Amino acid sequence: MAVILLIVYRSPLLWLLPLFGAIGAIVVAQAAAHGLANAGLTVSTLSADILIVLVFGAASDYALLLVHRYREELRSHATTEAAMATALPTLAASAATVTCAMICLLVADSASLHGLGPVGAIGIVAAFLAQTTFLPALLLVVGRFAFWPRIPRPGAAGWEESRVWAGIGARIARHPLRTVVVVVLLLGAACAGLASLRIDNNPVDDVKGHPGSVVGAQLLAEHYPAGTIAPLVLLASPGQAAPAAAAARATPGVGSVVPGAPVLGYDSYSVVLSVPPYGSAGTTALVDLRQRLSPDAPGSLVDGQPTIQYDAAQAAGRADAVIIPLVLVVIFVVIALLLRAVVAPLVLVATTALSFAASFGLSSLLWRFAFGYSGVQSVIPIYIFIFLVALGVDYNIFLSARIREESRQLGIRDGTLRGLGVTGGVITAAGIVLAGTFAALTQIPQVDIAEVGTAVALGVLLDTLVVRTVLVPASLLTIGERVWWPVGH
Repeated sequence: MAVILLIVYRSPLLWLLPLFGAIGAIVVAQAAAHGLANAGLTVSTLSADILIVLVFGAASDYALLLVHRYREELRSHATTEAAMATALPTLAASAATVTCAMICLLVADSASLHGLGPVGAIGIVAAFLAQTTFLPALLLVVGRFAFWPRIPRPGAAGWEESRVWAGIGARIARHPLRTVVVVVLLLGAACAGLASLRIDNNPVDDVKGHPGSVVGAQLLAEHYPAGTIAPLVLLASPGQAAPAAAAARATPGVGSVVPGAPVLGYDSYSVVLSVPPYGSAGTTALVDLRQRLSPDAPGSLVDGQPTIQYDAAQAAGRADAVIIPLVLVVIFVVIALLLRAVVAPLVLVATTALSFAASFGLSSLLWRFAFGYSGVQSVIPIYIFIFLVALGVDYNIFLSARIREESRQLGIRDGTLRGLGVTGGVITAAGIVLAGTFAALTQIPQVDIAEVGTAVALGVLLDTLVVRTVLVPASLLTIGERVWWPVGH
């Protein structure tokens, strides 16, 4: 990351200042997460591992976007204080949107998802506060010298506009509708990769490589009934014990039912499945067992790791159905308030959803055919959605707000091209930094964390190189001035 920041800022001093802010944000976020955990909030291993990456990536993004606008404003203001006052508001809408998206996770039934919401929100707030208080203070103390050797002076010619993205914008403007059709078709093809997605809640498959635990589980599966490694525990009141055991033995997929020691007034049985406990056959057997127990032995309980994984999968499915639409609505409302328009936010939300689906489809292909992962845990899709959509909205807001600003003076066509030319370079740099940060998660020896890192890194690159800087401008140019309806300019 240091190398990327050094290339972007082209200054031997400036790249250090955002790092100080990011480190401070991480410390604050970890302390706050520790306080939440002590207060009773569930902070899962996945949330804890992702927190550092989330804060570091968000803080780096905020720093890049702030410094980019600050450097531009230094050519229009005589004092650094005035330039900073103009640059700072660019981050507020982005941070508010991501924080609101994280808070939406509180509606989830799953404790891990429910806990990720406040933890993620605190991380984003810490990153925002650090880069809008500590970083600006450092920049103002150092002054214009922070940009040495290319110090921006009032009235001096700027170099903020990217020639590459200005050229791409000019080509997009020639055939915007054709560009939209081609990009949408390509992203749609990437979405087809979702057909290869498999849900796999087997804890053994979440471990990379072949450590002793994995080898032992494989040996047990080869020589004993499939369910031996993860037996179910059946609990029934003494009066219901016999019919409960009989119902369990009559359930297809159950290999054996062995009495165990009483547990808090319940008779217990160890139920070993004859089918893989975490596969579709195991799920069918578990559901069938619960249905048989309901009329034959009401009040009986079925416990064990397979049941926990099954219930977690059901909770994750309900969370997907509620949280995904809720987050998209939140993003739409915030962008609509920022742009004072309806059509443009609809375009941005639609491209955001398409970008997520395409990234997830490509990631599914990589997991299965490149990395050899057996599947994803049921909770992983919503994690990826939250990080991709919530973090990607930063670039949406930064680009669309600048296009809106420029369009007031230049009109939709020239305003879009100017906005893309000015922001395309910094959005690309921010995306590369964020992708590189999340890619570091692939080094953790847990498959679920590596999958999140892979999907977010790939999705951010797709978002910054194709969706935000090609599809969005082409869509705005295709719609024309009507994109700002109902307010207009």
